[in-house]
Amino acid sequence: MDCLDVRRQLQAAADCDALVWEHLQTCSDCARAFGFDAGFGQALAAALAVPVPVDLAAQLIAAQRRAAAAAPLRRRRAPRWLALAAAAALALALGIVQWRDAHSLPAQATAHVTAEHEAAALQARQPLPEARIEAAFDAHGLHLLAAPPSGIAYLANCSVGGSDGLHMVMDSSAGPVSVLSLRGRKVDACVDFHRDGLVGRIVPLADGALVMLAREDRDFDGIEAAWRNALEGPRTAARGTL
Repeated sequence: MDCLDVRRQLQAAADCDALVWEHLQTCSDCARAFGFDAGFGQALAAALAVPVPVDLAAQLIAAQRRAAAAAPLRRRRAPRWLALAAAAALALALGIVQWRDAHSLPAQATAHVTAEHEAAALQARQPLPEARIEAAFDAHGLHLLAAPPSGIAYLANCSVGGSDGLHMVMDSSAGPVSVLSLRGRKVDACVDFHRDGLVGRIVPLADGALVMLAREDRDFDGIEAAWRNALEGPRTAARGTL
């Protein structure tokens, strides 16, 4: 067995055959090499022979928990797509709110009475004959059950938000009041509102809605009571007298 075979066996296996040991007795070079390798292996084994605590795993887990508790909380950034989706949802919600507001009865009624082609209506001052008012309501499909309120100086057919009605202007102590009688426009309850510098009130009345608009609402109660009396009869007039 030559030196190369001996050194291969010494590197490959811990247990060597008798021929290797015989070679080591006669070859000082291989003996020195074997002695160095054996010493290095023994030193490495001694260095790695560190006793492992029985509860090492529990200690490591506890250390990790302490480190996590002591570390400052980091704010997580939302994914870009999530931020974009939130922005789109907000824009959609705002768009829906704006659309509903623009198509609400307060918006539609205010837009009608403030339109340029209706500007002359507020300038009318001469009261109309009662017979003309009654005829206009009959043509509109509403029969007056009592005399209409006094002081109606303007009367014309109109369409507000797809609902046909009558546009009137009445005199009051606070100035002209625009009154819209909209047949078939259902509302659930009385609503007061402010829009575009005007005050308004919507009243469910006579199978439809009555809308009042003016600079001040000082006489709204009396006007409402007078129209309830005319359209629904004296027993339903409730909130004041004109």
